[in-house]
Amino acid sequence: MLRGFVEGRIADVLGTDTLGGVGPLLVRAIRARLLRGNTKRLSSGSDFDRRFGVSTSGKIPLSTLSIDSDNKAAGTRYEPTAPSAFSEMMAALPQKMIPRATFIDIGCGRGRVLLMAAEHGFRKIIGIDFAADLCLTARGNVERYRRWSNSSASISIEQRDACTYDIPNQPGVLFLYNPFNESVMRNFVANVERSLSQHPREFYVIYYMPLWNKVWDASPILSKLAGTHMWSAEWYSIYSCKLILQSRGAT
Repeated sequence: MLRGFVEGRIADVLGTDTLGGVGPLLVRAIRARLLRGNTKRLSSGSDFDRRFGVSTSGKIPLSTLSIDSDNKAAGTRYEPTAPSAFSEMMAALPQKMIPRATFIDIGCGRGRVLLMAAEHGFRKIIGIDFAADLCLTARGNVERYRRWSNSSASISIEQRDACTYDIPNQPGVLFLYNPFNESVMRNFVANVERSLSQHPREFYVIYYMPLWNKVWDASPILSKLAGTHMWSAEWYSIYSCKLILQSRGAT
């Protein structure tokens, strides 16, 4: 019974219903994360909400949401990214490119990451989510954020499936927080690769809680730029477009 409870809590952290396909090493890493606790991370998120008069906290299972997509069963629940974790990942990016890059959050949920991207200097920000309820909430949070902040960033929310999303042909930063399972992740990575192959450009992928990082690691188009180990306090991988790096090296 105890083992079943622990496995249930680990699956809860990953935003999945079962641990099928999840390796034993990852399970141990998540178990250690649970033991460390997340009081500080939850507190920082609540502070963010109070500061801007928004509501982005809480965990929301997809089963409670209105979703019209064949990929609903492959998705994971909504859970916001802690501001401290987001700041750590932002620090790993080339800072000069932020004002001219389009920031895209795949699985934006209630929109906290979009608002934090604006706080970090991105001027064009796009949130993608297939849940109508979450998109509606995110739009409301964006409006409240605009009233409470001095940001002039353009923030838009699009209700659509990530696998059919046409990625803007501009320098960009793509953010994912463990949004779906391995099968859909493979399809999504192929979508990103097509976009970058057709239009090579400065482009970064930030994958937070990278359960399926092996899919990104195997990409011939992307190269791992930075990241942390699964045992770290914050676990993430950052990738950049190889094609733009190769063209710079040739000049």
